[in-house]
Amino acid sequence: RIINTGTNAVAVVWPSTPTRFVLQQNTDLNTTNWFSVGTVPTDDGTNISVIVSPAAGNRFFRLKWL
Repeated sequence: RIINTGTNAVAVVWPSTPTRFVLQQNTDLNTTNWFSVGTVPTDDGTNISVIVSPAAGNRFFRLKWL
């Protein structure tokens, strides 16, 4: 899920289980230039979340199984 935090940012949230997922981002879906989001995720035991600040242009996210 992507949730508006109300502070000019969003939270990207996914379930805590299964484990071993990493959040990646890319600015262009026509390339393979995915890279890990630099923010350390927070795990509350139910959900993992990452707060992402806005950037100019498009940004796409995916969860990649390690």
